[in-house]
Amino acid sequence: MMQDTPLLQIKHLSKSFGSHDVVKSVSLDVHSGDCLALVGHNGAGKTTIFKMILKLLRPSFGEVLIHGKEPCDTTAVGFLPESVSFQKALTGLELLHFFARMRGVGSETDFNQLLEKVDLLDAGNQRIGTYSKGMRQRLGLAQALIGKPELLILDEPTSGLDPSSRRRFYALLDELRAAGSTILLSTHALTEVESYTNQVAILRSGELLARGPIQSLASKANLPVRIHVRLKETVAADVNLLSNKEIHIEQGLDKNWLKIAVPESLKLSVLHELSSQTSVVEDINVYEPTLDDIYAYYQIRDEESSSEDGLLQDDIENNVMPFPATKIKGGVK
Repeated sequence: MMQDTPLLQIKHLSKSFGSHDVVKSVSLDVHSGDCLALVGHNGAGKTTIFKMILKLLRPSFGEVLIHGKEPCDTTAVGFLPESVSFQKALTGLELLHFFARMRGVGSETDFNQLLEKVDLLDAGNQRIGTYSKGMRQRLGLAQALIGKPELLILDEPTSGLDPSSRRRFYALLDELRAAGSTILLSTHALTEVESYTNQVAILRSGELLARGPIQSLASKANLPVRIHVRLKETVAADVNLLSNKEIHIEQGLDKNWLKIAVPESLKLSVLHELSSQTSVVEDINVYEPTLDDIYAYYQIRDEESSSEDGLLQDDIENNVMPFPATKIKGGVK
């Protein structure tokens, strides 16, 4: 949902500790209703950026604006750190009361509604020491929602959670965003987050490499669409599948499966040609570029630009789309 003034503006944000530059002139806009994922390796600067937004660290240069102004306080922002550590003797309800008083909204908060929102209503009177890791993370999210902040900052929110708990957590974030919340999160779990975010920002060594919707980043990187074709058992070895002989077909260890990488612009024409060959083709699967592919491309491109020798384009393609194969043109070898 685009607006003239973004909810959050990060302008040329930099942070140095002595001679070590941790964040290097990062600029980002986050609009109301966005879910933006900051992705990068450990030490890329994600948590440092969060701390500067929250005023826990002073920037070496640059500024953070909320609604176009430097915030006087951080009540408009809710925060869930990577590792939550709560007093185990308190109940979940007591903890929320404590944080609400800290934020000055104790009398305005519906605590049962908060607990229900994170699926902890039945556990509100249990001591936190009895909570599982997933329950503590959801309680941490509940405390971040106190005061109905406009922006939620979540630092590795699913770290240490099992797959079932991760799905439930992201489904909850989806519901919050649908209700109008704006979310800025960091994560290493690229595959799981791409279904829940509409914007991605890729960091490396404190620098912003790329930012935008996943499909836009894939298009800018010219990443191929992967098409996997299963041949019928009776297909002759010399069958020609595609009229465009410049498109490479790669045959894996299972010779009944062929793997084709095509530019986005040729996807429909190639699919039409393949689907018309019902006497030859048993099945077709299509795989769009994933966030893992995009992340690998931009990380490798940055390494290439900072290296004297660089990397061959084939190295990039192999990183984005790896599988054991024999290259053949236009058909099955």
